[in-house]
Amino acid sequence: MNDKTEEEVFDGLAEELEAEKAIKNRWARVVLAMLAIYSILVLIAYFFLAKNAAVSCAFVDSKILMQFWPPNTTIMNALNVSRYSQADRCLFVATRSFASMTMLPAVLGLFISQLFSSDRSYIKGYGAFFILLVLGFFVTGFIGPSDTNSRYGMNFTSSIGRNIWVSMIHIFGCYGAAFMAAFQIPASIRSFFR
Repeated sequence: MNDKTEEEVFDGLAEELEAEKAIKNRWARVVLAMLAIYSILVLIAYFFLAKNAAVSCAFVDSKILMQFWPPNTTIMNALNVSRYSQADRCLFVATRSFASMTMLPAVLGLFISQLFSSDRSYIKGYGAFFILLVLGFFVTGFIGPSDTNSRYGMNFTSSIGRNIWVSMIHIFGCYGAAFMAAFQIPASIRSFFR
């Protein structure tokens, strides 16, 4: 028989809610810290690549490096008919590739490590939500610069530097959601098999 008092039941529920809140906070802290670190790395890479056009263009010439952020292929076609110099086009694509190249292994590593974590708590629906966010940011990453001046989108009238940072919103949004999904999906898989 289960002879718990009402107070014990409510205390148990409060403990579960606190544990769930602690997990969410841990996820958010880890994701924000990782995105901050990658922001610094991308900023350093941007300045390095801006001063070394040959290195930037080596990224563009390498099919493997171009594929780290698949929208680069589509964007490069749009950039080839733009007013930007070859060095600017290379800088744009190389910075995007570098950003994705550094974050992809971290997301995969986090996902694999979470598969073997003992944490079984998860929040229903978050996995699907973060997968949809990843897909949304990834798909919008294929939208290239336009001829019209846009406050929030890439356009040919803006500097290449501004367009790089606007495109970083797509990349960081995609990987930020992927980091969150890397926490959520393994936990939901583990809870399914318990």
